[in-house]
Amino acid sequence: MACIDRVRSGIDAVVIDDFGAAVEATTALIAHGHRRVAFMGEDVPYPTVSDRLSGYRSALAAAGLPFDPSLVVTHERFGRGEAIEVSRLLERADAPTALLCATSLAAIGTVRAIRSRGLRMPALISFGDFTLAEVLDPGITYVDHDPRLLASAAFRLLRERAVRPDEGPERVIVPTRLVPRGSGEMQAARASDAVASTMGPSTGSGTIAALAGSGAIAASADSRTTAASAGGPGPTPLPALAAPATALVATALSLVHPEPAGDAAVPAAAPIGAP
Repeated sequence: MACIDRVRSGIDAVVIDDFGAAVEATTALIAHGHRRVAFMGEDVPYPTVSDRLSGYRSALAAAGLPFDPSLVVTHERFGRGEAIEVSRLLERADAPTALLCATSLAAIGTVRAIRSRGLRMPALISFGDFTLAEVLDPGITYVDHDPRLLASAAFRLLRERAVRPDEGPERVIVPTRLVPRGSGEMQAARASDAVASTMGPSTGSGTIAALAGSGAIAASADSRTTAASAGGPGPTPLPALAAPATALVATALSLVHPEPAGDAAVPAAAPIGAP
């Protein structure tokens, strides 16, 4: 027997690298100039979200940024009440300019709150894709994993277990990738200037727009870049990063991240979609 995407005591497991993926996603937001990054999660009895929160905190620490508990929103499931709390967070004078959504449900609830309140669109990265995420403006950047890698790793693990049934449980960690679509690549100044009040009930940032396709999204992103580089006073300088983005990932991954004995890892170079 082997668990997939879940860990149970005494049982082999194949899981995605939740900690490492959160480190990479948070570091990507920091590298785009964001110093106040919020974490939108779910209060569920699985290590998945807690590992992502740990990765988020580790990336902040590696960048020399303080952890602010008030920037963490977690609920059992994102609904109307949670959307109100998201709205309050984004309406603060010191509102975060970037969000890491630990689940696709958290991302959907957050985007819905932004739309319903006509809020400014922050930079946003979602764990997992969701329906029509690519036709939002900007499209939602997300953390992806390949279920075929999970399945093939589990199959190999079961075959090895049949040969060595008396060995202790093993946990195999499968890599992820960050898929850029626009929302996660917004610079800090652009995130603060992306006024969601221009959103109508069916168009604009954080809403499903009547776009012809990805080309229209790219054109919109290009126009925002041009507008942001136009005249006018520049933004307040941000404090410098403690290290380049690549070094931040390495530093964050080296921070406290306890792993049980018997862990193995699918090579990070393994392509998504590999047989």
